[in-house]
Amino acid sequence: MSRQILLLTAVSVAAVFLLTGCTQIEREGISPIPQNTPASWEMNPYGEGVFR
Repeated sequence: MSRQILLLTAVSVAAVFLLTGCTQIEREGISPIPQNTPASWEMNPYGEGVFR
């Protein structure tokens, strides 16, 4: 019984790796995230309402 569960788990993990792949944009090397945009904490590191 435990051998079947182990085999099912291994097959499931393999299926996840094989079925989830890169998108065409990722294959072309284009990032959907703008890399030159500062994060919100960089613009306002102390939170809202401080140093307006």
